[in-house]
Amino acid sequence: LLMAPLLETLVFCVIIWRLCQKFRCNGFVFIMISASLFSPYHLFGDGKGIYTLVYTFVGGCIFAYVYQQKIQKYKEDTAFICTALVHSLSNFLSVMA
Repeated sequence: LLMAPLLETLVFCVIIWRLCQKFRCNGFVFIMISASLFSPYHLFGDGKGIYTLVYTFVGGCIFAYVYQQKIQKYKEDTAFICTALVHSLSNFLSVMA
């Protein structure tokens, strides 16, 4: 519930954000790239099929959006922590359901 969100936030938000900034992509492009890579990554461990792709794509959009909003207002470390916490909460709620 904690390690995966930290690692995934690093890979799918921090690194992709930096690449998007380097290539001058806008926020929408960042969110789409992040979610598009985040979603199929989860097919390896979480399951197979369209359901997994859809719910992880939506989650990836939410996490990337949170990261984008926070990094524009605060420092990178604050954006990282906020996004990882939202991701952790999401994982916790899905385990409890």
